[in-house]
Amino acid sequence: TSMATGQVDVSAVNKPIELLNEANTDIENGDYKDAVQKLIAANRLNPKLREVYSSLNTACTHTNQISLLKEFLVKGKGIFEEDDELCYYLGNIYQNQQNYAAAIKEYSLAIQYAKKNGEEYELVYAYYLNRGIAYFSTGKRKEACADWRKAKSLGVTSVNAYINRYCR
Repeated sequence: TSMATGQVDVSAVNKPIELLNEANTDIENGDYKDAVQKLIAANRLNPKLREVYSSLNTACTHTNQISLLKEFLVKGKGIFEEDDELCYYLGNIYQNQQNYAAAIKEYSLAIQYAKKNGEEYELVYAYYLNRGIAYFSTGKRKEACADWRKAKSLGVTSVNAYINRYCR
């Protein structure tokens, strides 16, 4: 079928959204492997569909496809400037790889962007909590304690264990 100039192919617009929705259903059902494939396909069709990246974080983490996830998060950071959540996910990858300097850099960016984007997002406490852990892992106790106290001020009680043990 031919289309007039300026006309939008609705199926081309809807297909990545359909794939994302199917992938999220797969994630809810614990079928992470299929979800990853659908999310990659959705991203290929529309790399600017933001929710694909957070769903990929969930699916790839459960299938241990960390290098694939890292590749997509870096791509997403290039598209969605100042996206605190994508920086946080990337920081988690670096922290799990014990690359604490890179983790601190990503968590710091997440915190910086969250201050602009709004700190009411449910994950913001973890930016401080995890950066605190990365700081502590590099021997920077003072910085770690400051971050843990900030996480506590955001309402996280689980951080008390770190504060009570290491920040006296």
